[in-house]
Amino acid sequence: MSVRTVAYASTHGLLVPDELVNQGPIVKFGDGLEIVQLDEETQRLMYMTETIRRISGFRWSEQHFAIRYEYTLPTTEEHHELQREKANRNIDRLVQTLRIFKPGRFYIGGIIHKGDTPVFPSFSRPWPKNPFALYPLENVEEITRLVKFWSATSSRKVRERPNLQFAMRWFADSGDAGPVEDRVIKLMTAAEALSGAGTQHRKADRIAEVIGHLLSNVSDALKDRVRDAYRLRNEILHTGHIGQWRLSNGQKLAPAELDDFVLAVEADIRAALRQEILDRAGNA
Repeated sequence: MSVRTVAYASTHGLLVPDELVNQGPIVKFGDGLEIVQLDEETQRLMYMTETIRRISGFRWSEQHFAIRYEYTLPTTEEHHELQREKANRNIDRLVQTLRIFKPGRFYIGGIIHKGDTPVFPSFSRPWPKNPFALYPLENVEEITRLVKFWSATSSRKVRERPNLQFAMRWFADSGDAGPVEDRVIKLMTAAEALSGAGTQHRKADRIAEVIGHLLSNVSDALKDRVRDAYRLRNEILHTGHIGQWRLSNGQKLAPAELDDFVLAVEADIRAALRQEILDRAGNA
């Protein structure tokens, strides 16, 4: 007889308006995957396993929310770990989808698996050094668009594109990166995979052209920004720091200006990646 099991990944930074919080799931993606408000018992378990952040993180709400995935374990234990890993991958795929869907910052501190027995395995993950996080789900209309986008990322035509899957993972991973140098490396790796520029000469030009095409924006400003970001990636990769890098117009950016620049590049890549997913899935 199979064992009903539920995996929970608590979220730090996810904000849901009171009118969307009720007794049922906040978002239902199908196949047992949902976003829910945590019940008190599960909260206690997650505090015990430190998969809910206790301190050093401003909370926008007194409520705790989580990604929830329900599945079944076979009677024999030999395949239990494989099933749990599959559940974890489904949760990770939803994290990727949320980060590509819209701007915002949220994190998960780990995953616990609750079954009908008192034994529950947990998979903790390190919290980022920067505790600030905010990812609001605004209204029912946005949730409807999110569910549709999840369907697009889950489509066969998207999941069978290795370079696209690679780009999605690296872009999503940039949301966990703390130092700006790490974010740039991960963002531009995602852009390179998305553009298929790995075997191309003049990779920066290829990446700029592909992103501009996907966004129907071939402006010099966008292309220059993407090329500058790729040069910054090379500087960081080869020297370990930002070094003497400047914009192509010779301007040296102050730290706050650099943050704004990276956010603009992130927005360009997110929009291009989202458009490629929708085009591949046939949902544009």
